[in-house]
Amino acid sequence: PVILSKSDIIGIFDEVGKFRVDNSGELVFDKDVDREAFQRIERIHNTGKLKVPKDVHYLALVKAGHINGTIEKY
Repeated sequence: PVILSKSDIIGIFDEVGKFRVDNSGELVFDKDVDREAFQRIERIHNTGKLKVPKDVHYLALVKAGHINGTIEKY
């Protein structure tokens, strides 16, 4: 799986601004990913498996405009 931490998301945002995440495999948002990090993601397109910490599950759903895969809380 690909694992994105809060510092990864902020680093990408600092380089390119708001960005999309396209997932067709397995993508895990690390436990440190919070509301602040999610605000830097424009949209999530998920056709694979997306794993998010349980306290940000709602934020992942709001950002995920296209869900053909699964979102799993952990």
